[in-house]
Amino acid sequence: MGIRKDIEIDGQMVAFKASAAIPRIYRLKFQRDIYKDLALLEKSIGDGKEESSNLDMFSLEMFENIAFIINGTLSIAGQPAWISSSIMKILNEINVELLKKNKPQLLVLGLPEEGNVRNFAEMIQSHIDCKSLMCVSDDFRNMYIDFNRDPSSTTFGAETYYGQDFIYKSQKGKIFVFDLPYPFPNKNNKELFKYEKSRIENYIEMLNPAIQLIDEFDCDLQDGKIVPIVLSERYTSISLEPGTTVLDILSKMNI
Repeated sequence: MGIRKDIEIDGQMVAFKASAAIPRIYRLKFQRDIYKDLALLEKSIGDGKEESSNLDMFSLEMFENIAFIINGTLSIAGQPAWISSSIMKILNEINVELLKKNKPQLLVLGLPEEGNVRNFAEMIQSHIDCKSLMCVSDDFRNMYIDFNRDPSSTTFGAETYYGQDFIYKSQKGKIFVFDLPYPFPNKNNKELFKYEKSRIENYIEMLNPAIQLIDEFDCDLQDGKIVPIVLSERYTSISLEPGTTVLDILSKMNI
């Protein structure tokens, strides 16, 4: 179960969903109340205007304590794709502020379960050394992964992606495909962005904690997944039986 709320971003309403498990997990991990911390954070941000924002050290440390894990790529497809550029800009602004305070960057990690990069990585995994890491450039993608498709005239995922694809083989020999946010505010200069986004040195600050998190929460039950993803799927999935019967009864009761 979860709570849905529409939040206005750049003049458009976007649906968000939160689980009741989040406050408990936060309390167990940090011995703090997430609601009180978020209230203080909201007060520090003010009315959302840059000149009235006053993020203190405590507010910035809140971002250090949380890793946001996306069950999929760091991208938004279809009609809401416009929001990807806003997410990219906001994440970059947060990380710039954290770096100014000598704090670790916000960890946002995408873990796609399927897709061409994932299929390619699994196909060649026997030829990849353990503890190897690769940043998937557009040139490599066009030549070896999406070779049967026409390449983008600008850069891959120009309108939809706000994160870069990586292929990682752990010490245990497991293959992971994960995304990290682009460390740039925008993609205005497409040629420069195409080059810079695939330079692994631009992600050093985020790569170390990301790989550490993957290694620590590696799940033996399912390859390419980590424990938080597996648990979220377990508690949010609905079985075919009796799930369909329950949904049928609920729909009849509310129609």
